[in-house]
Amino acid sequence: MMNPTLVLSASEGNSTSEPGMFDKGVLNLSLENDLFAGRDLGYTNGVRIAYTLPEDKMPKLVKNSANHILQFNKEGKRYITAALGQQIYTPSDISKTEFIKNDYLYAGWLYGSLGVISDAGSTYDSSTISLGVVGPSSQAEQTQTFVHKVKGVQKPMGWDNQLKDEPGAIFSYERKWREAYRREFFGWDFDSIPHAGFNLGNVHTDATIGTTLRLGRHLPLDYGPTRLQPSMAGSDLFIPAKGFNYYFFTILEMRAVGRNIFLDGNTFQNGPHLDKRTFVKDAQVGVSLTYKDSKISYTHIFQSREFKGQDDSVTEYGVLTFSHSF
Repeated sequence: MMNPTLVLSASEGNSTSEPGMFDKGVLNLSLENDLFAGRDLGYTNGVRIAYTLPEDKMPKLVKNSANHILQFNKEGKRYITAALGQQIYTPSDISKTEFIKNDYLYAGWLYGSLGVISDAGSTYDSSTISLGVVGPSSQAEQTQTFVHKVKGVQKPMGWDNQLKDEPGAIFSYERKWREAYRREFFGWDFDSIPHAGFNLGNVHTDATIGTTLRLGRHLPLDYGPTRLQPSMAGSDLFIPAKGFNYYFFTILEMRAVGRNIFLDGNTFQNGPHLDKRTFVKDAQVGVSLTYKDSKISYTHIFQSREFKGQDDSVTEYGVLTFSHSF
C-alpha cells in the first residue's frame, strides 16, 4: 500500500531527545474503524492493545538474538513489545444473508504477537511474530453483533458466509530511517522518515515502502502513530515529553501484495475469494498530541482499491490511538 503521512508539529516544553532515555513501560491502545469515515464498509473494525517493556527488562537471550539472528543495529536500545488484537471485515451491505459477490468477505482475525524493537536514534528496526486464528473462532461475529446491538444499528446478517477456521501466522520486519531529510524554516522543523518492510505468512504476505513527513516545532523522537497489520507505519515506542507538544502528519505507503487471506480466502479449503490487486496505495493524514506521559493520535486513511470489481475507488477509515508511559 502507499501511505502518505504529513506531520505538522508544535510544542510547548522540550521532549525527551535521546534514544535510551525510554526507561518506562508503554501501554498502547489502538482502535481502527470505518465509522470514523461515516460509513460501514470493508475493513470495519480493528482493536489492538500492546505493552512495551523498558530496556532494562530486556532478557539477555532476546537481546543477543536481535544482534546475531535479526542483525539489528548493535548500537540500538532494545525493547520487547507484546500485543493482543482483533480485526473484522464485512461487505458493504450487512443486511443480506446470502453471499455477496464482488464485495469484501466476512472474516475475522484474532491474534497475539511478540516483537523486538531496536532504536539506534538514526535507525529503527522491529521484528514481530503474530499467531492467531481466522474464522468463527476469531469471535468477530459475536463482537460486531454485540457492538451493533449496543448502538442500536443494523444487525449483521451474513456471518454464515465467513471464512472457515484457519490458524494464522505472520512474521513481520520493518526498518525506519529517522530524519533522512531535515530542514528548518521560520522556526518550524520538517523531516522525512522513510520505512520499508515485509509481512510473511498465510494471513498476509507483502512488501511495503513508504515515508512519513513531519513539520513542527521541537519534533518529538517518535516514529508516528501505531497502525495495525498489514500497515507498517508507526511504532509502539513512545518517549514522554516534558511539557505539551502536538504535530500533524502525512504518511505515503505502497504495498505489493502476494497474499491477503481476507481477499484470497482460506488457504487450505475451497471457498469464496476475490481477485485482488497486486499493488495497493495508502494516504494517511492525522494529528498527534503529547502531554507528559500520555499521547493521543488520530489518523485518517485513504486506501486505493484492493480487488478488481470493487465499487469504491477509495476506502476510508480512521485510527484512534492512546498511549501512556508508566
